[in-house]
Amino acid sequence: MDITFNCDACEQSIAIDEAGAGSVVECPKCRARVLVPNKLTPTTNLRRCPDCMREVSKRAADCPHCGAPLSTPSRSNQQPSAFVQVTPAEDDRASNPLSKILAVLVIITLMSGGFGAYYLYQQRAKAEAKAWEAKAEVVATQHHIDSLNSALLIYELDNGLFPSTEQGLQALITQPSGVALPNWKGPYLDPPVIVVDLWGHAYIYKCPGVKNPNGYDLYSPGPNGIEGDDDDIGNWQ
Repeated sequence: MDITFNCDACEQSIAIDEAGAGSVVECPKCRARVLVPNKLTPTTNLRRCPDCMREVSKRAADCPHCGAPLSTPSRSNQQPSAFVQVTPAEDDRASNPLSKILAVLVIITLMSGGFGAYYLYQQRAKAEAKAWEAKAEVVATQHHIDSLNSALLIYELDNGLFPSTEQGLQALITQPSGVALPNWKGPYLDPPVIVVDLWGHAYIYKCPGVKNPNGYDLYSPGPNGIEGDDDDIGNWQ
């Protein structure tokens, strides 16, 4: 008659002839040394300490005889887990390729929305910065024109008239030739340089003016460099 028992290490079922009761055998699965129990010894709630080979409770964490730590009780002897067990239906849903694809699509959509919003923000910021830069260039050009206006007014106070179109703004730096201007006290610019506008275009001076027939027109052709359109920036504005 065979004695049937379980390996203390791996729970492998082992059958040994009753003549081998009390002997030590090798588990055919995990190769652990296992003591063959006496066929009359109940082993339902007991197991053998692998160090001293004495019987101990299957619930014991350490051997009460030698103090050796015991292996974790088999899953069948453990208390029910506090975690919720996943049912086969839930496991099928978790491993369903379609659900994974949908999850990836949702993530991509969210990321695309974020990148799209960031791109629109960047484009708007660039447009606003460009608008402010253009406005600053117009304001700087108007300041240049105001400075030239001041010099022309002083010229007119000294000489009784403004420079002609032919004499141009150069009359503010060097005294015009061929004309008697005994009170010319130039140069009227400091430093004595005729600057260009912020786009590299020369300022246009006409006396008498078209916009100011009783005085003069002084203007920049603007960013596009074309004279006579709405892009011009002049002393009549």
